[in-house]
Parts: sequence; structure tokens; C-alpha cells
Amino acid sequence: MLLLCRVASLSVLIVFVDTSHSNMGVATPALLGLCCALCAARAVDVGPVFPDGVAEIVADMHARMKSASAEHVDDADAVANLKQDGLVAIAGDLLYDSLSQQLKTAAFAMIQARLLKFEYAGGCPREMVGCPTFWADQGDGLCAPPDDYDGLCAATDVKGLSVEEKEVFAWKCKASWPCAPSCKLVFGTCPDTWQNIDGLCLAPLSYDGTCSPAMRFTSFTPQQKAEWAAMCSARWPCA
Repeated sequence: MLLLCRVASLSVLIVFVDTSHSNMGVATPALLGLCCALCAARAVDVGPVFPDGVAEIVADMHARMKSASAEHVDDADAVANLKQDGLVAIAGDLLYDSLSQQLKTAAFAMIQARLLKFEYAGGCPREMVGCPTFWADQGDGLCAPPDDYDGLCAATDVKGLSVEEKEVFAWKCKASWPCAPSCKLVFGTCPDTWQNIDGLCLAPLSYDGTCSPAMRFTSFTPQQKAEWAAMCSARWPCA
């Protein structure tokens, strides 16, 4: 701007020299003074001049930037909280998977045990005398498995085992006793091992069935008595 004023003043000075003998020489000093005053005024304002409203917009942008910076001051804490929440969620998922796997294993074991019990100790009344089927009697109650045996048990003394213990041995060792021969059931009295007291049948203390341990069967038909025995883990005596 100063350079422009100097050029303008020089131009006016040249005009003054060239027209010193003309009528323009009278106005030239005034024109030179006006030019210098204008240049001096321009020289004072050297900063940028923005249109109206720009200053408010810039101030608003500055305030927004400061607010955004303040909101993210605790980013480290937020990240730490997210990390902790993630670890808790992962631990929960791992625990759920572990419990689910344990439940699956337990359910499989229960189903397998039930199938083994049905195959080797159920299906029919067993005559648990001597050794299991295909097991060799080695004398004095000692029973040895056959050569093609794929179970987990070795030669075992079964002479002193109770009926319940032989049933457990049967399904755990895959060693079934033969079915007892069929017999004609007697329904005119109480179930086998139950006590008859004036028509009231009382179960022995060892009874672990789901039915009442005291029953009257005077109104039962033979079919109903057979169904009751099958449902209540009891049996009627043979003739």
C-alpha cells in the first residue's frame, strides 16, 4: 500500500512539473495532499477486514472446538471402562460355555447309565445266582470275564454281594445275569416280601418305590394288580 502511494505521489509530481505553465499547476498541490492523506489512512489499517457476521461464526466455531475437547478429556477412563466391561462379558461367556459343557457331559452320563441299567439289569426279573452270563466260575464265588470282554472289570468275587449290589455290578461291568424263568403269578395275596395284616399290605423297610407302602388290593383285578406292580417297583409272588 505504501509503495502504491509513493507511485501515485510521484505521478502527481510529474504531472506538476509537466504542467507548470498550464492551468493545472494550481490544483496539483491540493491533489497531492489528498493522495498523501488517503495513503496515510490506508497505511494505518494493515490487518484483514472480514465481512459482517464472520466474526460471530468464527467465535462459535472456537467455542464448539473447546467444548468437544472438554468432552474427550476422560477418553482414557472411558476406554478403561469399556475394556473392563468387555472382560466381564468375556468371563461371563466362558462361564456359560463351561456350565453348558458340564451339563451336556452330565446328561450324557445319565443317559448312558440308564441305557446300561436297562440292558444289563432290566428288561426282566434276573436270577442272580452264580456268575453272570458267559463269565467263568473259578470257584468260591470268583467270576472271570470272557476273552472277548470289553468292559472295565476284572475277575470279581460276587458271592457276598446282595441283589442290589449285583444289579450295580451288572450295569457298571456289562455283566448281565440271565432272566429268571417265567412263573404263574399269585394275585390273591400281597406283593412279594410285603406283609399282610388283615388285608392291608405293608411294604418292607427296604422298599424304595414311588407308591404308597400301605395298600389294600381287595378291589383290584389281576390286570390292575399287574399294572400297579410294574408302576410301583413291586412284584407278585410266583405259584
